[in-house]
Amino acid sequence: MKDTKTVWRSFIPWQYDAEAAVLDGMSERGWQLQSLGLHKRTYVRDGSVRYRYALDLHKEEPRPDYFELFRDQGWERVCACRNSDGSGAAGWWYVFRKKYDPALPEEEYRIYTDRPSLEEMKGRWSAHIWGWLALLAVWGTIFVLQPSMFRLLIVLWWLAMLLLWTARRRALRRAASSP
Repeated sequence: MKDTKTVWRSFIPWQYDAEAAVLDGMSERGWQLQSLGLHKRTYVRDGSVRYRYALDLHKEEPRPDYFELFRDQGWERVCACRNSDGSGAAGWWYVFRKKYDPALPEEEYRIYTDRPSLEEMKGRWSAHIWGWLALLAVWGTIFVLQPSMFRLLIVLWWLAMLLLWTARRRALRRAASSP
C-alpha cells in the first residue's frame, strides 16, 4: 500500500474554511498533510493520529512572534504555500495543525476566535477578490472589443501555464534526484 498520496485541487482564498475541512477529512481517514502547493497537496499515511487544520494568509512575512504564538497554543506549522493566483495579490498561505481531541470544545481548533482578528484576516485576502475582478474586467473588455484577440490571449495564457508547469516539474525532479 502506498504511503504517500498526491491530490490535485485548487481553492480560492475565501474558501479557506472549506479547504481546512477537506484537510480535516483527509486526516480522519489517516492521510496527514505533508505539503501544500497552489494546486497540489501531498499526504502521508499515518492513521495513528488525527489532526485539525487551519490556514492563514499573509501578504508579507509575518512578525517574528507569529509562529511562536501558534506554537504556544499547541499548533504545529505544517507548511507554507506561495499564493500567486494571477490577480496580482500574492501572499503566503500558512498551514497549521493541532492534534484532535474530541473532548475539547470546537473553539480550541479555531485560530481566529475574536471578531476583530477574523475581520483583519478576511481583509488580507479580500485584495484577491478585487484582483480577480479587475482581471476579468480587462479580459471581458478584450473579448467584447476584439474576440479574435481574446482567443489568442487564452491560447497564450495556457501555453505559458504549460511551460511553467513543465519547468516546475523538471526543477522538482532535479531536486529529488540530487543528493
